[in-house]
Amino acid sequence: MGQPLLELRELTTAFRTDAGLVRAVDGVTFSLREGESLGVVGESGSGKSVTNLSVMRLVPTPPGVHSGQVLWRGEDVLRWPARRVRKFRGGECAMIFKDPMTSLNPFLKIGLQLTEAIELHLGLDHHAARGRAVEMLKSVGIPSAATRLDDYPHQYSGGMRQRVMIAMALSCDPKLLIADEPTTALDVTIQAQILELIDERRRATGTSLILITHSLGVVAGMCERTIVMYAGRVVEEGPTTAVFADPRMPYTIGLLESVPRLDAANDRLVPIPGSPPNPADLPSGCPFRPRCRWATERCAAERPVLREIAPGHRIACHADVLHDAPTGTPR
Repeated sequence: MGQPLLELRELTTAFRTDAGLVRAVDGVTFSLREGESLGVVGESGSGKSVTNLSVMRLVPTPPGVHSGQVLWRGEDVLRWPARRVRKFRGGECAMIFKDPMTSLNPFLKIGLQLTEAIELHLGLDHHAARGRAVEMLKSVGIPSAATRLDDYPHQYSGGMRQRVMIAMALSCDPKLLIADEPTTALDVTIQAQILELIDERRRATGTSLILITHSLGVVAGMCERTIVMYAGRVVEEGPTTAVFADPRMPYTIGLLESVPRLDAANDRLVPIPGSPPNPADLPSGCPFRPRCRWATERCAAERPVLREIAPGHRIACHADVLHDAPTGTPR
């Protein structure tokens, strides 16, 4: 296999606080091939968004502090000068943010916000950039695209604003699209449309995808590989089919057990006890230990590292014999 499109090596992103240096991302390592789709799941505060903001160099420093490497085709993004980063953002790697209303400038017309990026990254004049903007709005299902360019964000519905964000992200043909919970605050029917649109456009253009979401069902339907994060660390990684059919890290098992199932013998959900830890005050050993029903003395004394248990399937757990999910019967 050739060189990965994107590779993170021991990426750490910390913030200076009154409590000291707090690691929001703690030694994250993974890679992404061209055209591949990767799902990133975990509870709020697990480090999903900060990891990908670090890839885009969107974490301000200070207060943020980076270490490790973010390799884009073998070059370290964290060492690039600002001019190279501006070319990278939007041109080679684009991001769809959680809330389009706060991501779009409310004082600028949609057309200006679209054409600005197109002119910068594709080198088109204003007339050609406007034509490209109309083409992109049409491609994401915006009716009367030519006239809607002159509208402001508040004149679009929530779903339409998210479509504009997708059009903006894909307008310069990026090699990587990062979608950070792209359906937050949208109703269920609009969520399905937006996710289908992202998947359709990704497949049509061959763009790689990193999808950050709380929805395990969405990852199962859209992503070839899955990463599970907890307390700023990767705790399980592998092909989506393997992670979902044979989860081996207790936290992943807990996430899957907490999802409603139509084929379940009863309608009771099994929540994960407790709450995610404070990143400024992590427990000793494994961060998930206080919430884990399989924790041992070794879990309190030693932090587990990622190890391969099957080709491409890695877990950060000391246990060698876990339980089947979600039934709880021994292996």
